[in-house]
Amino acid sequence: MSDFDAVDPELLDLGLPELFRRAARRWPDRVAAAFPGERVSYGQLAEQALAVGERLVRAGVVPGDHVGLLIPNSGRLLATLLGISLCGAVPVPLNTRFRTDELPYVVEHADLVGLVTAGEPEVNPKGEPVDYPARLAEALPSLGRDPGTFCAEAPLLRFVAGYGPARHPWITPWPEPSGSTPPGPADPAWLVPSEPAGTALLLYTSGTTSRPKGVHTAHRALVVTGVVAMAGRMGVTAEDVIWSPMPLCHIGAYVALIGAVATGGRFVSAPYFHADTAVDLLDTERATVAYGGFPAFYFDLAAALRRTGRTLPHLRVLTTAAAPAEIERVRAGFPHALQVSVTGSTELSGMICVNHATDTAEQRATTAGRPLDGIEVSIRSEQGAPVGPGETGEIWVRGYCLLSRYHKDPAPVVTGDPDPGWYRTGDLGALVDGRLSFRGRLKDMIKVGGENVAAAEVESFLLRHPAVALVQVVAGPDARLGEVPVAFVEAAPGHAVTEAEILDFCRGSMAAYKVPRAVRFVTEWPMSATKISKPALQALLAVG
Repeated sequence: MSDFDAVDPELLDLGLPELFRRAARRWPDRVAAAFPGERVSYGQLAEQALAVGERLVRAGVVPGDHVGLLIPNSGRLLATLLGISLCGAVPVPLNTRFRTDELPYVVEHADLVGLVTAGEPEVNPKGEPVDYPARLAEALPSLGRDPGTFCAEAPLLRFVAGYGPARHPWITPWPEPSGSTPPGPADPAWLVPSEPAGTALLLYTSGTTSRPKGVHTAHRALVVTGVVAMAGRMGVTAEDVIWSPMPLCHIGAYVALIGAVATGGRFVSAPYFHADTAVDLLDTERATVAYGGFPAFYFDLAAALRRTGRTLPHLRVLTTAAAPAEIERVRAGFPHALQVSVTGSTELSGMICVNHATDTAEQRATTAGRPLDGIEVSIRSEQGAPVGPGETGEIWVRGYCLLSRYHKDPAPVVTGDPDPGWYRTGDLGALVDGRLSFRGRLKDMIKVGGENVAAAEVESFLLRHPAVALVQVVAGPDARLGEVPVAFVEAAPGHAVTEAEILDFCRGSMAAYKVPRAVRFVTEWPMSATKISKPALQALLAVG
């Protein structure tokens, strides 16, 4: 059966705001989204979004403008995101981890005319204060100081709006979105219908290898990919409650969100990930689908369940994007749930492959399944020629999921003649019986005296050691060989392991040039939005 057979064809012609408005008309009283201590219905969300759109129009926002959001996952974030879309502007969700280096760059690079944030300080799960206006003031010190220029660091920026009381003179105070406000006209005069090829989101990649890139994702690419992946391949229905720990500056969260909204299900998330809070939320909301992807989320959840003796009996499916050894650990923590592997990226609207439920356990652990219908995957050599089944090469992708363009980058994002329309991912993989097996990243290759070492291969092997919970392998400098593998390791709970034991585990099992030259033990990882930052790990090597 085709992935499209389980999908209402009406959904495939809708933009992001139209998808939400359709849900509000059909299920106004149904809970659209739940966060700790907060629930919002589809009808309330539609009303709140219209109120936000009205405020933006009064602030001078016009179709095509870029408006940023520096707000953690919440009902106010969803309402603001949709309000920006309703008036024809482009939402630019900013990573709430961004600090004084990243914020000025992205605010200026994204051509933001406005920025909406949380005006009052918050407290994260570690008990640390989070003050977004203070962070903006530090990152953009000229805000509101020059009468002739609102912000010298970002000349296009005209206003910053903050929910709650204004504690800085340059913030325009906005009242909280309210679902009790009587709805205005169903279609106000300022409402701008979305165009299928128009930008639904401008998302900045996590920047694990360089400055973040702004990815323009079209309405059709975003909605069709999410609908086909979730309602089509994964069989999500109105009865499902879909949890995502990822922030809504991350494309993976949108796949989960669209899957819920398209079917009338419920999206569940939190401003910050904390395992104990997440267990409470998953249990209270009776979550059925966990769209976490990254194994660290599941490891923390499983540890919290063991500590408390609780279970999550309603959880039926969980997604992973991990090495086979990590997947086995995830399965052990959630033995009653069906594990399915997925793969995708920001540039590919979040998803290109996902396992079928009928795939074997081995297939679901070692491959991400077959491409979604309507998406082509080809494995190519360095010269661009297709390679044989099972052979490793670069993953090329073609189909409706592709990004429109990179912001401020005139270079084409797809190949031209004689083989047009392919996006080169920079990732390595192989097709095994038509299923995609991820083999690492081209840029994640370590050149050891002329020999290529895939970091992912070494990481996968080290994860077989029972004392290794997480591992990342990076290139370390070497006077003779140029660079050599260095492993950063987080020990599994209750295990003690030494560098010598890790190195002995490798010797004799892999080629000598692949064996790490050193092991560093860590308890906390430098993170981007959801990924471990390898450049930050390499920087640690530089300081000794």
